[in-house]
Amino acid sequence: MIKKTGQTIVEVLIALFVISVGLYGAMSLMISNDFLQSQNKKNLVMMNLAREALEIVQNKRDSNWLANANFAQGILDGPNCTAVTDWDGGSYPSFDFSVNDLENARLKINHSESTIIEHRNGTDISYYRLLTFSAICQNKNDVTDKVFSSDCSCPSNYKVVGVRSKVDVGYKDNGWKKITIYSDLYDWR
Repeated sequence: MIKKTGQTIVEVLIALFVISVGLYGAMSLMISNDFLQSQNKKNLVMMNLAREALEIVQNKRDSNWLANANFAQGILDGPNCTAVTDWDGGSYPSFDFSVNDLENARLKINHSESTIIEHRNGTDISYYRLLTFSAICQNKNDVTDKVFSSDCSCPSNYKVVGVRSKVDVGYKDNGWKKITIYSDLYDWR
């Protein structure tokens, strides 16, 4: 009689277990990679939207200089210190001071021009953007004495020498995810 050797059911089960653990690890890695790739994409979009808003503020300051106007005109003029950029993709951007919180600062997209626009006709996108301005004030009698004013104007014995722009950009995904960046712009003229 010839003795046949083969695998027992226990060996087959162990082999299947080892293979399933390996496949589970590979699938977990792929799912995790997909999630992180999505998060990185959203973070990159948020950073670019924030940088764009700061560039719009700088553009407004520079345009004021070219027009021989006060450098902070249209930036520190609002009834409050929060604003959204008001831009239809064609003319020069300005600021809409009617929005006071990030929740109401939702961005829209104009599909015919593929441009992101602010609070006009268009389709809502999942990103929100809010600017907050602070006047950088310098004491008229002591140039080393500078303060940030949270109400867009300076105390009586101070003058406005710059603008601190803060941009909050966020999206809702199981709660708020947001970034904040700052830029200080001065009147160098």
